[in-house]
Amino acid sequence: MQVIDVYTKKAYTCKKCNGEIYYGKITDDKGNIYTVDGHMPNGKYGKETNVISGAVDALVKDRLHECSKHYVEEAIAKAPAPPTGGGVKIPEKTTFANFQAEYVNEADRVQWNDVVAKVVELTILAQKKLDEYPEITNPALKGLITNQAFAVWSSIKESQRNG
Repeated sequence: MQVIDVYTKKAYTCKKCNGEIYYGKITDDKGNIYTVDGHMPNGKYGKETNVISGAVDALVKDRLHECSKHYVEEAIAKAPAPPTGGGVKIPEKTTFANFQAEYVNEADRVQWNDVVAKVVELTILAQKKLDEYPEITNPALKGLITNQAFAVWSSIKESQRNG
C-alpha cells in the first residue's frame, strides 16, 4: 500500500491528535489506484469520487497518518482489487542525471540558465504579491494571474526595447 498524489492544498487538523494532515490517493504496490467499486478512477472529488484516499502527515506525505491508518486499511480490505488493465499507475520518476545536451552550445546553456533564474525570481515576486490578496485562494487562478502578468510585463519590456 502506497500514498500518491497528495491532492489537498489546504492542511487539515486531525481530530484525535491535532496534527496537521493532507489527503492522498492509495495504491497497491504496483501503483494501481484503489477504488471503492473496482472501476477506473472517475476523476471526481469529494463525496462523488470512487477513489480511496487517506490522511497523510504534513511533513511526510508518502506515509499514512497513524490516527486514521486503520480506516484506510479497512476500506482497502472491503474494496475489490484495483483495476490494472491500462489503469492509472504511479509515474516512473524521471531523472536527468545522465542527460548530455548534444545540440546546445555553452553560450546558449548560460543564456538558458539566466532565463530560468529570472523566471524563478519573477515567480517568487508574483507569489509574494498574490499573498497580499487573501481572497484569491484558487491555485489555478493564481497561476492564471501570474501567466497574465508575465505576458503583460513581457509586452511592456518589448515595447520599451522597440521604443
